Amino acid sequence: MLRAQPLYAAGLRNLAVLRLYPLWLEQAEPVLDPPCRAVGTFSDLEQMFQPSIALGNAHGWTHLGRVLWLQARCDEAVDAWERAWTIARDATVAFELIRVGQYTVLPLGIRQKAAEDFYRKARGLTKIHSDKSALGWLRRAFDLAPHHKYASAIAQIYRKVGDTKNARHVWQRLADLTPDTDAEYWWAVGELASMDGNWNAAARAYAQGGTITAEPYEFWTAAGSAWLRAHELDAALAAYEQAYQMIPNAWACILLGNVYRARRQYTEALRWYAEALTKSPQDPEPYFRFGEIYYLLGEYARALQYLGQSLRIDPNYYMSMYYIAKIFRVQGDTVNAERWMLDALERIPWYDMRAAWWIELGDWRLEWRDCDGARKAYINAREMLIVEEQTIQKRIKKLTEICIP
Repeated sequence: MLRAQPLYAAGLRNLAVLRLYPLWLEQAEPVLDPPCRAVGTFSDLEQMFQPSIALGNAHGWTHLGRVLWLQARCDEAVDAWERAWTIARDATVAFELIRVGQYTVLPLGIRQKAAEDFYRKARGLTKIHSDKSALGWLRRAFDLAPHHKYASAIAQIYRKVGDTKNARHVWQRLADLTPDTDAEYWWAVGELASMDGNWNAAARAYAQGGTITAEPYEFWTAAGSAWLRAHELDAALAAYEQAYQMIPNAWACILLGNVYRARRQYTEALRWYAEALTKSPQDPEPYFRFGEIYYLLGEYARALQYLGQSLRIDPNYYMSMYYIAKIFRVQGDTVNAERWMLDALERIPWYDMRAAWWIELGDWRLEWRDCDGARKAYINAREMLIVEEQTIQKRIKKLTEICIP
């Protein structure tokens, strides 16, 4: 008789699951934060899971939670799922808690694994669909395990549409959620300082994080980039050298080359870009950097050769398009200069850079006495809501002076 009890409980539970499955399947969308609303009364299903629950079966609690959720008994559902997790550490019930945003009972390791899974899903959605479809998954990843990788992905989505307020909010949340003994706090402080253009403070924050994290490479590259923006070239070089010693990859070589480019030590810059090319021959970035240096040297034919190679690897590499446009402008080919600049503008995802490039194209058109085109370019920059109105008005005034009716 005692042996029959588990069999009876399992059989009853299986019958209940067969009835529950199509009802719960309708709750699959949206996957995150499904609405807790009553779709019926299922007291009979509740009773069918009770024998399994009495025998300590975690799946009984998991399914009971779903039945309760379908009856809009949300708190009771979460309680049932937490009991299932406590009994058996079941991955299925962990996901139910995560999807409804009630995961405090879950240990950090489980939350971190789910966060990484959600981050990968978000990246896939970005490539196939849109940034908007990825945002919910990234937010949940961040909430599960606050980390600058997830915060960066969210902030980039906001930055693409010029939403600096929400981008700043993401970094402020990371700072608020982490103590100053955590490297993530210092990354957030660095990002906030960067948004204010306080590059020295940003660099010091990243460097502080680099001294306390177990994975300092990113912190030192970020510190180096901030010092480079602050024109503290010795400090930038030291930071990048630290990063290179940790992980001597192609990107570290590019960053070191960038310091020598800023110093106008072009031969040394090319040496580092050549090392990057050796390490990553299918990456368009080293070819672009070669093209950039040869542009600065006035060797336009060689510059076009390398910029073209970067576009053969990645036809949407907008920075190469931008420099090709600059070369044609210098050579007096206004048609191709404008065509390549418009191609670059079509592809660049960042509002701030796009606004700056519209202003630059407006300046070119004004130089070519294309008054209507210049005006349109300046208006496009204004519509980005990134550029200060004073900057636009200054150019409109110059346009008015040059383009006298």
